[in-house]
Amino acid sequence: MKKKVADENSVKEFYKEITQHCIEQVDSLSITDLQNIEQLNREMRADDLAPYFAPSDIQKYKMIIWYANNPKKSDYLLINKVHMIQHYDLLRYYMISDGSLLYTGALNICDPVTTNTRNFLQVYGGLADTLSALTQELDTNDWIWGTPNIENSMFVAADGQGDFACLDPFNLNLQIYKIGLNWFPEYWINTPLGKIGNVTFLNVENAEPIFTCVTDTMAIHQQFADAVMGTKYTHEAVEKPVYLLGFPLYYMMPDDSKTFIDIIFDEVGVAHN
Repeated sequence: MKKKVADENSVKEFYKEITQHCIEQVDSLSITDLQNIEQLNREMRADDLAPYFAPSDIQKYKMIIWYANNPKKSDYLLINKVHMIQHYDLLRYYMISDGSLLYTGALNICDPVTTNTRNFLQVYGGLADTLSALTQELDTNDWIWGTPNIENSMFVAADGQGDFACLDPFNLNLQIYKIGLNWFPEYWINTPLGKIGNVTFLNVENAEPIFTCVTDTMAIHQQFADAVMGTKYTHEAVEKPVYLLGFPLYYMMPDDSKTFIDIIFDEVGVAHN
């Protein structure tokens, strides 16, 4: 049975709903939009690594929300070029020019392990290194990333920390997409699990934890209890933070996600009703 990523239209609608109360301009670019822009850039530069957009394209926005639809796909493997790492230089310029960033979703949120790429998430996200010990633990245990079942699904909720304690804990929006007739990821065959396995834990150095993992009582899952899965960090050379979530924001119920995004909007100066 083939697994499907979250339906693109439902994800677009989710982000439309949580940003529709913004007074300022809100634009959305799909993968197709990015690919069309990238194709033009490649034609002009004859460069397979040409970025999708120029600094002038994004400078007018106070915040970029960069989300990945499939939390089982890595954000640093170059399977295709719809990855944030292709835009590190542009995002660095954007950050030092008073921008802010929320990055949410994808497996193994980290900088790529290469010698010729500067480390945006370490420098501007406040992470300690490319892959945390817990993330490496996930890589070595196939049960974490397999078909959802009782043993490999442990994420029940997340404790909000600091300014985000009002979201302690949030309810999970589990009906995201289907495998056949069953909703993924909270179902295994016909068994409702009420929890999720595909999340990323972040190795914090300078960043402030804003979400930690709430797991069930199974002994095999206690290694994930209180693990950091959301961070906030403001580099000394910039004015506004980078927020990282080791899970898709749309795992949160719409009311909770709107409360979360409003806290961020207030922090970075995005006007809203």
